[in-house]
Amino acid sequence: MPCFKNGSCVTDFVSSLFYCTFDDKFDVWLKGKGLFIGYYHPSVDRCFQWPREGSSTCRRRLDLRALCRGASVKVVKVIRSRLAWLAALLNRSNVKIIYLTRDPRASLASINRMGWDSLPSRRCAALTADLDAYTSLRASHPDRITRLSLEEFSRNPIHTTQRIFDFLLGSSVLDDSVRRFLWEHTNTSRAWPNDGNMDTHRSSMREVEAWRGSVTRSQLREVEAEPACRAAIMRLGHALFNTLENARNSSISLHLKTTTVPNV
Repeated sequence: MPCFKNGSCVTDFVSSLFYCTFDDKFDVWLKGKGLFIGYYHPSVDRCFQWPREGSSTCRRRLDLRALCRGASVKVVKVIRSRLAWLAALLNRSNVKIIYLTRDPRASLASINRMGWDSLPSRRCAALTADLDAYTSLRASHPDRITRLSLEEFSRNPIHTTQRIFDFLLGSSVLDDSVRRFLWEHTNTSRAWPNDGNMDTHRSSMREVEAWRGSVTRSQLREVEAEPACRAAIMRLGHALFNTLENARNSSISLHLKTTTVPNV
């Protein structure tokens, strides 16, 4: 069984990333991934100043575990784990979890483009399980886990970031550099040149609901007809559109709490 389908394996692997004890196999893999390693640590930047051959040599010589141990803050983005599998991490005093949610109609459209498993029943059942786990973990560890809605962040990046800072650091104060960063990365009309797949410069208000203009009639019908997806969508406080025309109609808000758009 692949590690990402095994709860204990995922827990051990994520723990190894936080505590800098990952194995040689991961070390070699990451050093070979120029797309990712450039975000691993500021000191890695120097490797990308070399020609391709020199860059590869520079990366191979990096002591990733030492860089990890020397970092005061470690951030790990986990996309293939069930939230319940990470529960054990919350028992450690120096680990916090931000649980990111997104409307399943949007995430399924994105997953479908990647060619990954996009079966609505399976994906929405997993989302429901994660939402249930969050409710339980939030009750038992209120200071160690919080939920972040991608839609809410896109609508209110400053306020949402203040809430995240307060959760992580105990202060919601954002200095000018943070506010400037947020503005530059959420209000641009197009991606910055040469940023590639890792670009974060977006018009967040436009991008977050862009799926409404690209989803097909059959895709929308398939997702909204799935009971697990319908329940999850409404649980996230979003409207069920029922028709493609409603989805395309920008005057109909996505954020309608438990309201359902009439079938027309």
